[in-house]
Amino acid sequence: MEEAVLLGLFQLHRASKGMPRMDVVLKPIGATGKEWSLKDRLGRDLGTITKTDDSNSFEIAPMPDSALRSCKTTHTSLDDAMSAIAKLANGACSLDSQDWD
Repeated sequence: MEEAVLLGLFQLHRASKGMPRMDVVLKPIGATGKEWSLKDRLGRDLGTITKTDDSNSFEIAPMPDSALRSCKTTHTSLDDAMSAIAKLANGACSLDSQDWD
């Protein structure tokens, strides 16, 4: 099965178990394109994602009290990091690129 189908089935399973859903929005921080803030739809701070200079990986730094604290932190692409967040949050993870500083 394709990854998108498996993710959809996983989310349906979690929803059927009464697990809460949360959508996460990434917003660019600064003009370098190497850091994003993570917030839920209510504007609560969930952490950041940073592209590392030396290894071309993407690091999730969740706030200690956020729902993302158990998320895998190192990913090979921004898309992989966003997919991991969406899976853990049982919701969507989207990029808001309209507010570059």
